[in-house]
Formats: sequence, structure tokens, C-alpha cells
Amino acid sequence: RHAAPEVSPHKALFTIHASQRIWEIAIDLCAKGAVDDLAANIIYRALAALDCTDWNEYWRRKADFRQDLFTACSNLFEVHHVHEGAECIFGVLNEDRLRAISPVMKKPKRQTLRNLVVDVIEEWVILHQQPFSRISASKLLDVVGPAAFVKLVPRFGLRVQALPPDDVEVLFHYLTEEANDMFGSIRISISFLPVDSLLDPLGGSSWSLRRILKLIERRRSEHGLRFFLSHLQPVELMMQALQALRERDLETG
Repeated sequence: RHAAPEVSPHKALFTIHASQRIWEIAIDLCAKGAVDDLAANIIYRALAALDCTDWNEYWRRKADFRQDLFTACSNLFEVHHVHEGAECIFGVLNEDRLRAISPVMKKPKRQTLRNLVVDVIEEWVILHQQPFSRISASKLLDVVGPAAFVKLVPRFGLRVQALPPDDVEVLFHYLTEEANDMFGSIRISISFLPVDSLLDPLGGSSWSLRRILKLIERRRSEHGLRFFLSHLQPVELMMQALQALRERDLETG
């Protein structure tokens, strides 16, 4: 019902496995890298619950969806084995993909659907820390995109330190150039602590704590500066930051 109509000039076709549950198709679709088809099927199943007008049936379908997605995650991320392309199951969290699959879905409905999916996955992650720890952060970033990834970092305990330099560049570019999120940039930068110097590359990228400090200086944000300084450890980093500020203005920084 929310899928792109066939008359759309940008028609996209997605295979819906209406007779099969998510856990029955997830391993095969992930192995094929069929991120869009898997996301479309998750959306189809979720909407079957969210669009239900009967109160009792709504809760029954919602519980059924939660169990279905939970089981799919368990099958993909087994204790001693992570299946090929398992990260594809998170593709539905990519806002651009969600809009492409369901272009006429209203924003509140998209947000409700996304919250439902994230809630299920978060519950699974909490109960399966060991299997989830083997997830490829780089592949996850590629599947969900930087906007969703930075939101998932604190909720899922993702390790940005595991990202290769190019992916770190992608994150900082998104935060500074697209989202204009200074505090998000600070949070990602301090996740690379400890470092020996403000000038040390973060994750092998062109970014450093000194570059983040320059960003704060340009914004003239006292709250941003206090937040940044409060997380600098060891104390030597704090002294380097204070010295850098004095170079800008001896009295006020």
C-alpha cells in the first residue's frame, strides 16, 4: 500500500515474500546482498501490524513481528558464526532507502516503523553481546548510511575505532558538512581516546582533536568547548588544548 506505484517514473521493484516470515528469507537475501528486498519485506511485515485497526489484533501482530525480526537476527549472528552479509538486515534503518521503498508513507509513520525496528534490534543486541561484537562496523555504515550510523553508535555500543580511515572521513564529512552537528562531531572524536596528542590522526583519518577544537572556535560555542574539554584525558591533552586556545587569544582563548 505504501510502495511506489507502477506509474512512477522512478519505478523500483521489490520482491515481497508474503508467504514467508523474515527469519525464513533473511539468510538467503543477506548472502545475495539484497538489502532493498530484505528492507521491503521488513517494512511489509511491520506495516501489517502498524496498519491494523483492531486493537487486540494490532498487539498480536506487533508481538509476532518482534519475534520474527528477533529470530532473524539470532539466525544471522550465531554464537560462533556470522552469516555472509548479515549486516544487510539493518538496511531498513537507512532513511533514504526507507523513503525509496515507501515514498508515499508519511513521516510520522516512517518514524514509528523505524522506532519499532530499532527497539527490536536493540533488545536483541543487549541479550547477544558476543555475537553482535563480531559485526563489521564498516559494512554496517555502508548499509545504514552515516546519518543512521551516528545515532546507533551509543544505542548499540558500536566501536567507531574499528572503522577504516575512509569511513571515519565519511562520518566527519556528514557531521560537519551535511548535518552541521558540532556536538556529534565532538562525540565521535572523543570516542577515539586515548591519544597522545591533539594532533594525532583519529582512526588514521585527516581529522584530529585539534581540528575539532578549531571547529569549536569557529562556532564560538562555550557549551561545545566545555563539553570537549570535560572529556579530554589524560590531563596532558587538556594542557595542550589550553595552550592552543591561548595561541588564539592570550586572555580569553
